[in-house]
Amino acid sequence: MRRLMLARLLLAPAEVYLLDEPTNHLDAGSVAWLERWITQSGAAFVLASHDRAFLDNVATRTAELERGRLTLFPGNYSAAMERKAALRAAQERQYAAGQRQRLLLEEEQRRQASKASVNENRARAKDNDKFRSTHKAERAQQIHSGRARAMQKQLERLEVPNKPYDDRRTLHLDLPPMSPGPSEVLSLKNFSVQRGEKCVLSGLNLELRRGERLALVGDNGSGKSTLLAAIRGALPSGGERRLGVGLQVAWTGQHHEELSGLETVKDALLDANPLLTPHQLYELAASVGLPGGPAFSVAALSGGQLTRLGLARLSVIRAHLLLLDEPTNHLDIRAIEALEALLLRFPGTLILASHDRRLVERVATRVEVLGA
Repeated sequence: MRRLMLARLLLAPAEVYLLDEPTNHLDAGSVAWLERWITQSGAAFVLASHDRAFLDNVATRTAELERGRLTLFPGNYSAAMERKAALRAAQERQYAAGQRQRLLLEEEQRRQASKASVNENRARAKDNDKFRSTHKAERAQQIHSGRARAMQKQLERLEVPNKPYDDRRTLHLDLPPMSPGPSEVLSLKNFSVQRGEKCVLSGLNLELRRGERLALVGDNGSGKSTLLAAIRGALPSGGERRLGVGLQVAWTGQHHEELSGLETVKDALLDANPLLTPHQLYELAASVGLPGGPAFSVAALSGGQLTRLGLARLSVIRAHLLLLDEPTNHLDIRAIEALEALLLRFPGTLILASHDRRLVERVATRVEVLGA
């Protein structure tokens, strides 16, 4: 349906197209079709998207809106972020150099002011030298006082660049380590899943060992979500499904089904990790921008906030195997990159169903194409 809506829009003649998250809910084939259409079109496009691979393939200029300020960069998303990183590094060097110069001037200004305030002990001077001593002391005071004033003027004129923005919301909690779990995580042999009268998957064979990160890719309807549900036992299946001994499994659904029955943010976080302290609950909620703290109702969260709650849960989850179904839905690029880093740090095993090509490229150690 979304592909049909896009085709209807794009085939209408226009000089400029405004597309807001056009790749949402599109499978790989549909995204490839959209990219070809855009690159071959003679029209201009303004695209709002969190799909990094899509932006790299179609964008010729990139505008980033950050903290109320719009910054334009030449090139696609990756080129823009490289240029942004280079500019930030230059700003950090300029700021550090300015701070060093300020400290040197302040130290010299204090030294000269201190010398200017020293009173010479005239009592020890001979009578015929007292006049000369007084004149010499006053002259020295004038010199040091003048230098101190000059240093102060230099400090006032000194323009130190603003300190580059440092986002400190990255959260690192000190949590007890978890057992590594079984080395043989999952075995599927001649595995099949049927929904009603339709056989969605059949004859699937899969072996998964500890530490692997498997990406499930394929067109919409190819069975990615169905397979994840069947692996955790939520759907009837045929063939053999064997989980490792003592394996603990956690999962997230496209529509946040894992949060069903959890009333508050606190309940949702403790469901992921019962060891969290009250202070850590507040830290987690704040780190992902959830309103109202741990007592806030899960039912009152928006789609994006629910996804961020899922991200907070994943950061403290106590499981050997993670099953993630389209975890980047409703996330902005910063949150997607935080998720990416989190999954790369996760010491257990991961099965990920996603249309996010960049996420799959960077996280997965294996890829399974369904419906091929």
